[in-house]
Amino acid sequence: AEDADATKKIANVRRNLRDLQRRNLKPLADAMRRTGMQMTRLGVIMSGFGTAVVGGAGLMAKAGADVLAVEAAFTKVADAAGTTKDVLLTALTEASGGTISNKDLMVDAISAMAAGVAPSTDTLVGLMGTARDAAQGMGLTTEEAFDQLIKAIAGGNTEAFAALGITLDVEQAFKDYAKEVRKAPENFSPAERAQALLNSVLKDSDERLADLSKAVPTASEDFQRMGAQVKNAR
Repeated sequence: AEDADATKKIANVRRNLRDLQRRNLKPLADAMRRTGMQMTRLGVIMSGFGTAVVGGAGLMAKAGADVLAVEAAFTKVADAAGTTKDVLLTALTEASGGTISNKDLMVDAISAMAAGVAPSTDTLVGLMGTARDAAQGMGLTTEEAFDQLIKAIAGGNTEAFAALGITLDVEQAFKDYAKEVRKAPENFSPAERAQALLNSVLKDSDERLADLSKAVPTASEDFQRMGAQVKNAR
């Protein structure tokens, strides 16, 4: 009975993933915003796709659902960015210095898009490099810094930027973007406010990435890199 139940759940997972392939990423992003769910912690229920995986008999289905759902959603991010998932994953791996596992990198990209960050290889790579730079200065892991950076951009929280060691002139960021879109800052939508902050954060991203490529690896990064390699080997 347990085997039959597990088989049924796996069939449900596959059906839902086929449905995911026919959709764009917006429903996933909306679901993540509504529930605050992070794809790394999908848990036993993926309510956004109607997939429930519970009990010991469903563990294999759950593990498969986690990986396949993340890969399918990441493929959508890459498509929206005009590239392939392999190219985008390689670029993010390089920007992170190998400190984040493949699955977690995909989750980070999905989370960034769900927070309103436009899908672009340059944007995601620039944010990852900024996060890695901030992590080294603030005693965080690269992934912790990336998560905090995305939340800071989405929430427009200057204190959150300061906590990452990033000095940001929010007023100037809004003025600069206002010129670009020909719209008064007070009339910005939440997405436009986030884009204005994102543009400001990314101004020096190329310089940060260049500096990081020359930097001597820290003990913390070596430890993170080992952890990422272990996760990738699973």
